[in-house]
Amino acid sequence: MLLWIALAAAQAGELPHHCLLPPSYREAGRPAEVGAVRSERFPLVVHYRRQADAEKADLTLAAAELAWQVQVLELGFHPPALPDTEEAPELDLYLTDLDDWEAWAWAPDLYDLVEGDGFMGAPAYVAIDDNLPDDWIDVYVAHEFNHVLQWATDYSEPTLTVWEATAVSAQTWTLGEHGQWDLDVGSFQDAPWMPALVGDGYWMWDQLGEWSAFEYGSAVWMMHLDQVYGASDGAVGPAVWQGLAAEVFAGGPDVLDGVEAAAGRPWQEVLNDLARTRWLVGEQWDDRGLAEAAGWGEAEKVPALELDEVPDRITFEAGPMVTGQVFATSPVIGGSSLQVRSASGLRSGLWVQWEGGGARGELAAWGEDPQLVLPVGAAWVTLAVTNLGAEGWRSYDAAYLAGDQELWLTAPAEHQGEEGPGGCANAPLPSGLWGLVLALGWRRRG
Repeated sequence: MLLWIALAAAQAGELPHHCLLPPSYREAGRPAEVGAVRSERFPLVVHYRRQADAEKADLTLAAAELAWQVQVLELGFHPPALPDTEEAPELDLYLTDLDDWEAWAWAPDLYDLVEGDGFMGAPAYVAIDDNLPDDWIDVYVAHEFNHVLQWATDYSEPTLTVWEATAVSAQTWTLGEHGQWDLDVGSFQDAPWMPALVGDGYWMWDQLGEWSAFEYGSAVWMMHLDQVYGASDGAVGPAVWQGLAAEVFAGGPDVLDGVEAAAGRPWQEVLNDLARTRWLVGEQWDDRGLAEAAGWGEAEKVPALELDEVPDRITFEAGPMVTGQVFATSPVIGGSSLQVRSASGLRSGLWVQWEGGGARGELAAWGEDPQLVLPVGAAWVTLAVTNLGAEGWRSYDAAYLAGDQELWLTAPAEHQGEEGPGGCANAPLPSGLWGLVLALGWRRRG
């Protein structure tokens, strides 16, 4: 894992290497060492290349023992695949010469160590920058150790987001508040149109030239599973991975199965609920949101299209990719019908939080052209539209495809053509004028 620390990233001036794709030792073999310390509790060894790092090796070993205790014995993650070498059936961690703030977990030989057990597990080892400050050792080890467990569960899982969402969350499951799982939330929130369950920042860098820690910030949806459906104890982590594990390279269970296994409900419903979680940040927070989100600021708020007048139709400037979401706020006429339409037949999710007359509530629907009817007293809505893809979409299908969802609002018959709360007639406007209204109304938050 490369912990995306803002200061370190700014100093580096470039994207660090990814934690699952080590640049230096894939061909060169294991890092050199001058000494090693071994655990008396678990098959763990920490190697170091400089004699001055002997004490740091002790810290690293203690952190690895804690990670094993919590993540394997208490949470129930699949244990490391051992041996990682025939001569030494143990998990190796190396303090070695890497870029600043760099670390990774890597399985050099991709084969299923134990066939027929339902898992595709390969032995992995860990490398950590030996100049890493001591007070970050336990966070890095908790994260990389979790990647080792993922290598042991299903190394063929292609969805980068679930690898990082789980490992980042494991930092806090292992270390409590010190784990700081929400450091990169802003990158995830800032691009809600990106595929929430299967996207990654590398696509944004390659396609848009935008630096992003999206896959690390996607811990939001893992913590959504943990806090909204779970007991905030980390049990959803192994549930997700056991739900997606298979001994096949393609066509088997995927991250959608893992999400459903952890949440106990359809993944489409989970995404509607995730929209609510993403919205409830800072002063918008209430106790339906993530515990940490109450203290988040403008940088962690999801951007929304802000309308000042009652619309007839909302077309989003950035069409959401599959599992991506777009948000809007708008005045409404109570009793209005809201319907998502997709000319190409995409499935959609619709989440609405309404307010009016001192009351507030929420509604949700999903499917093909989902529709909701607002209460008579509703005067204002916050809403999110999710692209659920074509019928039968799975996570190994194309996801980086912008959706064509539009939201249509139809007022009750007695209000047709009348002035709405925002002062505009609730009759259809020419599409060109709507394009101007929406372009002016798109404001990024944070």
